[in-house]
Amino acid sequence: MENLQYIEITRLHPHPGNPRKDLGDLTELADSIKAQGVLQNLTVVPLVDLDDPDASVGNEQYTVIIGHRRLAAAALAGLDKLPCVVVDMDQKQQARTMLMENMQRSDLTVYEQAQGFQMMLDLGDTVEDIAQQSGFSTTTVRRRLKMMELDQDTLKEVSGRQLSIMDFDKLAEIEDIKARNECLEKIGTADFERNISWKLREQAEKKNRPAVMKFLKDIKAKEISNNEAWSHKYDQIGSNVYIAEWGPEKVKLPDDKGEQVYFNMRPSYFSLHIKRKKAPPVKKTSEELARGKVLREAHKAMKEMAIKAYTARAAFAKGLTVTKANERDILFGALLAMGNTVNYDTLDRDKVKKILGVPTTYHASRYLDVIDAITKVERSKTPELIYSMLNDSEELGNFSTYKGDYPIYAPSAQLRAVYAWLVPLGYEMSDEEKMLQDGTHPLYKDPDKKEKNNGTTD
Repeated sequence: MENLQYIEITRLHPHPGNPRKDLGDLTELADSIKAQGVLQNLTVVPLVDLDDPDASVGNEQYTVIIGHRRLAAAALAGLDKLPCVVVDMDQKQQARTMLMENMQRSDLTVYEQAQGFQMMLDLGDTVEDIAQQSGFSTTTVRRRLKMMELDQDTLKEVSGRQLSIMDFDKLAEIEDIKARNECLEKIGTADFERNISWKLREQAEKKNRPAVMKFLKDIKAKEISNNEAWSHKYDQIGSNVYIAEWGPEKVKLPDDKGEQVYFNMRPSYFSLHIKRKKAPPVKKTSEELARGKVLREAHKAMKEMAIKAYTARAAFAKGLTVTKANERDILFGALLAMGNTVNYDTLDRDKVKKILGVPTTYHASRYLDVIDAITKVERSKTPELIYSMLNDSEELGNFSTYKGDYPIYAPSAQLRAVYAWLVPLGYEMSDEEKMLQDGTHPLYKDPDKKEKNNGTTD
């Protein structure tokens, strides 16, 4: 059936599946209709009972297929009836007709196109069918349909922004749907590109990490700590290798193929090292040999005292428990740790992540999970967490570690923060620790020099 009729506006209803959700500003069209009437017929179908699509609704009600803007503008213009062509169409034909008609007028946003394609897909069309009928390539159809995997509530919220299909293409590169929806919240804002970049880099790191670890295993590389990597014992080979950009060509191996290789793994990159080769022996005078012995003994003594002091501090910290009386002093340690992080790498990140349950191979600072984990830390774990944040170790001391000179007094801000936390909590420094801390220990005095290292004279 197909015939022209003038139908009352009250009997005409917008199609619930119309891809175009925003009809735009109707003022100009309404003014034109007032002046000249409706110059183009609407296309409608008899309204059906959704519970029984084969049965039409009574009172000759109709659903608009083509002409939604004309219907709304005519209502604004005060018209009672509109010229309509009544046709027979099944649901698939209705969806296809509305989609094609709007796309030919360039009236649809990319999101509305995606909704229309999804409707046709749900009604049984294939991607190839949709491409053939719409004139879009199958690649474009698939790109639009990819949008429908996103959180639809969030998509509706952001659809009013200036969005481009390129933005959605970038979103589609993120494979994890949760991460994709997190970036969707920022689409159309200044933060979108940065968030996409972070997520894609994290995705690349996750994908490449197994290959990186296999490579390191294949070359029989041994892992070393940060402190070891930065010590005088090792030399770095080549530049840092970023896991997100991984490729074997990024790696520089030692010229000596049989030389043992070491690696230092960081959250987003690793570096390769070899043991620093000892300089060829130089014949020394008796005075130089004697001086060397003095230096070795002094550094050995300093190291032993540092280990002894650390052992005492660690034992005390391990026994800390939170009480109402000491809670404020314990939490003060978090402020000390925060202030101490202005120094490079003064946080034991791996231990902190382990306590919080965050994967040690990820950038903890990039994850909201870290904040969530902190809020769930057991009260009893607070001292252990703060102590880890202060990064106390047997390597900490108030003396220079350069072996070519006497260990002079060199105050450590990190060690000062540790004592500033422990002492108010009841830790008693030994006389030896106090002298090491304030620079008055006899070991700071170079026996081969008349002046003490703190500037005073004998």
